[in-house]
Amino acid sequence: MEERKRLIAYKVWINDILNSEVYKDDSEFPISYIQVDDKKISKVNIIANVVEKFLSEDKNFASITLDDGSGAIRVKTWKEDTMKIENFNVGDIINIIGKPRTYNEESYIIPEVIKKIEDPNFEIVRKLELLKLYGKLKLNGIKMEAKEIKENKVDDYVEEIVVNESSENSRQLIIKLIERLDDGNGANINLVISNSNIEKENVYSIINELLTEGEIFEIKEGFVKLLG
Repeated sequence: MEERKRLIAYKVWINDILNSEVYKDDSEFPISYIQVDDKKISKVNIIANVVEKFLSEDKNFASITLDDGSGAIRVKTWKEDTMKIENFNVGDIINIIGKPRTYNEESYIIPEVIKKIEDPNFEIVRKLELLKLYGKLKLNGIKMEAKEIKENKVDDYVEEIVVNESSENSRQLIIKLIERLDDGNGANINLVISNSNIEKENVYSIINELLTEGEIFEIKEGFVKLLG
């Protein structure tokens, strides 16, 4: 039987989702994905503002509309999953991990993990991360190349913020180490660090990112475990 791979939550612009078709691969258990540059993306990681909210009277359907400056998209939930978004309101900044889908020519996201962002600087950091990943900013439908950022002064904070982006290779290594070092009671974070050959601070950064995304959880102090 074919083994299912753990899906990476890629950071993308909302505009990338809106302008992409949703495909299915030819695996034993077909996985839906969008194509962004050279990446086949089945799970997205977005930071955006809530600009609209809807909750049906029977609470069997709820949606919030997100805008990251490049475009707007709905996050849709049904039945018991409406609990995932019912406490978020217009004006909130959120970080969402979810799966891109399309129906009746509408692109939308099915949420897995949603977290409210208290510090608005994270929005700026995310824009810089996306600039580093894709070499351009997509704000209000206008694409700006890296060399234009300074001239246009996207934000007064741009020159003050340093983004330390962990490579996908390092991230996958940490995931594999957690899986290998887990004896049933979780993987010791100190052992993960010592076996990774990655700087301690970077390992903590990756682990915190995985915890935020719901890829892993802390089973007890100092020990983490893969979800599922």
